[in-house]
Amino acid sequence: MSTPSKPFFSVFPDLIVPDDFHSMFESVNIQEITLKKRENMLCIAFCCDHLISRIDTWRMERQIREQLFSKRFVKIRFHETYHLSEQYNLTYLMEHYMKSFLFELKGKGEVIFNV
Repeated sequence: MSTPSKPFFSVFPDLIVPDDFHSMFESVNIQEITLKKRENMLCIAFCCDHLISRIDTWRMERQIREQLFSKRFVKIRFHETYHLSEQYNLTYLMEHYMKSFLFELKGKGEVIFNV
């Protein structure tokens, strides 16, 4: 039995983002939202049929935090799942998604990033 999902902007209807950013997340479906109280973190699991760069998901995490949780400190973390066509082979991913890989490594720490 699969978890029911909802379109991104039906879950976050009050979120205001630029049009190009809105279209990027229009086909995203939210699968689950979990609050980790000890870590003060809201984990948002989503599914999409096209890649969204890690830089753009980070920007959306920031938009949610700033617009919807500005009165208190809450970390927002996406857990992405992608259902991609065959065009997304390893070569394509390395050519088009390398910046996201590097961005994610840099977020883990400068030591890992510079190795």
